[in-house]
Amino acid sequence: MGKQILNVLIGFVDYILVASVGESTIIGVSLMVSLLMNIINISLNALFIFVFKLGVFGAGLATLIARIVAAIIMFVLICTKDIPLKLSKLYIIG
Repeated sequence: MGKQILNVLIGFVDYILVASVGESTIIGVSLMVSLLMNIINISLNALFIFVFKLGVFGAGLATLIARIVAAIIMFVLICTKDIPLKLSKLYIIG
């Protein structure tokens, strides 16, 4: 249960960071980080499922690792570059 909650939290943070940069004038940054995240996810899925025989757990672990990497990259880019963020269009359904 804890892994699912961690995956949702990491995914939420990653979504906010990618969406905030995606709403800015620099869409290419968001696109490249999303592309990198998907490449990492696909590669780790193959590794964990077929090589290490982890099955569904391996797929979930690959997704979690890919999202963590994307969130870290986006956080570093936002903190070190002059990337304008527009968080005013972020809606939380409640």
